Amino acid sequence: MTKIEAIFGGVLLLAIVAAASFAVFQNGLPTIGSPGAKLLKDDGAANPAVFTGAYRDDMCTCYESGYQYGAEHGNKIDNPDYSIDNSVHYKAGFTTCRTAVGFEGSTAWSDGWSKGEEGLRTQRRCNFYLKSLNIK
Repeated sequence: MTKIEAIFGGVLLLAIVAAASFAVFQNGLPTIGSPGAKLLKDDGAANPAVFTGAYRDDMCTCYESGYQYGAEHGNKIDNPDYSIDNSVHYKAGFTTCRTAVGFEGSTAWSDGWSKGEEGLRTQRRCNFYLKSLNIK
């Protein structure tokens, strides 16, 4: 193999690794919590049946649900009913997570909601949140 082939092979390998990394971070890592389960119904009523009783899974359910609803319902300036102070979705999720998981659950919900409002796609999944708390 000549040097030029080795160089182009290395560049191609780097391009493939970069594309795969982009795809993983763009779509997020696989979820840990209850997959497909919705913590809140569209009317803002809570669904506490999504909690498994496993601390880590329930924390992820709170964080990822908070992210989802924060992205959908948070920061809507044209509708003051959706501000963080008045939103039925925020209050219902916060209360449900606090009841099911404790203080840490309500914090996970709030942090997820904030990240969803900001649109930080790389922090959409719970793995990043748990890592910031040093929970493995």
